[in-house]
Amino acid sequence: MLNQQPVMPQAGRQPLSRADAAMLADGFPKQLRASVCCVCDRIPMRTYSNVGWAASEDQLSWLLPDGQAIAFPYRLYILDGVPAGVFTPVQQTIYHCLFSRSCDGFVRERHIGALLEGEPPLWAIPYILKVCDEYVVEILELIYGRLAQRDTKWYRQLFSFNPRALLSAIGMRITGTVGAVTGSMWDTGFTGNVSDIPVGRKTGLDRREPA
Repeated sequence: MLNQQPVMPQAGRQPLSRADAAMLADGFPKQLRASVCCVCDRIPMRTYSNVGWAASEDQLSWLLPDGQAIAFPYRLYILDGVPAGVFTPVQQTIYHCLFSRSCDGFVRERHIGALLEGEPPLWAIPYILKVCDEYVVEILELIYGRLAQRDTKWYRQLFSFNPRALLSAIGMRITGTVGAVTGSMWDTGFTGNVSDIPVGRKTGLDRREPA
């Protein structure tokens, strides 16, 4: 049986600060705060290039259908690497959400793929939708491939609650993937080949560090 008590990172590794943990908890509904804290207790403060901050200062806000507002960082600079077996299923989903915001495109792709292996909970969908306005074609191909044949009503509903996010995705011209999500919300003119969309390919570390 999984030990639910907070477990500190291995000796010699500084844990995430309370402020960082609280900031990451803001990206989830209030009823998940205890689970987010358990996840954060297991994440050591190890960052790319040893930068001194866990995440970017700019936050992405989303309104959930139940009226709760969540906000998560544009980029996470913490290194991925906590073994999956230490988490409950809900905690594992939280972990995938957090690292879908990684500054490393390969890490983002891996965790978005994990979220899309099944039907993600409603509170995880904003993390998936956010990457629809980013220029990494492999991740867009992944999302389109997983969602093209699914019922995406919850994705459409979240976009309807967050029109700025939808406009951002349209503005970035990622119409193919967004079209797979939004269905008949507008005519995308998409032919089915995400590789035809003029976007970039992931290069590993494609982070945008704060000034």
